[in-house]
Amino acid sequence: NLLILDSNHGLNNGWHQDIPTSEMIEFYKLFLKWVAEDHEVGMIIKPKKIEFFNNMRSVRDYYHDISLETSRCHLINEPFQKMASSYIDGIDLVVAIGFNMPSSLIECVSFGKRGVIFDYTNLRYYEKKLYEWGENKVIFSDLNNMLSMVKSYKNNPSNMPEIGDWSSYLNDID
Repeated sequence: NLLILDSNHGLNNGWHQDIPTSEMIEFYKLFLKWVAEDHEVGMIIKPKKIEFFNNMRSVRDYYHDISLETSRCHLINEPFQKMASSYIDGIDLVVAIGFNMPSSLIECVSFGKRGVIFDYTNLRYYEKKLYEWGENKVIFSDLNNMLSMVKSYKNNPSNMPEIGDWSSYLNDID
């Protein structure tokens, strides 16, 4: 079971920059497709803002179809001021995308959950220590590689115990 955490996104037409909406759409569609194809995978989506999720019409419609077909997808319709950790019971892995290091992911891993982040903006320069121990384990700069590693972990967790494992970094988070 996955908990999906997103971030602000937009068209970046002004001074304020977010993850491009096209990238957020790709992120969601990859994970929704996995839920549709693998009957063992379930997903809770906690968007940062429900209006941002709803404005991605193709994702919203795809989510609706997958949700009706599988009953293994749930959308938090009122995510505003809700802690991500409120939804971690029964979750095996938290998956996040962020423009910066997402505090919602850090909150979940501080409670002992496994978590991975798609690092869209390449925080490698600012998060050197994290990249030294966690590259392609907890932080990924390639979305397809991240999904591949997460799928491999799901299929054989004992062969990939480092995927999503922040335990060696928890003291630094604290």
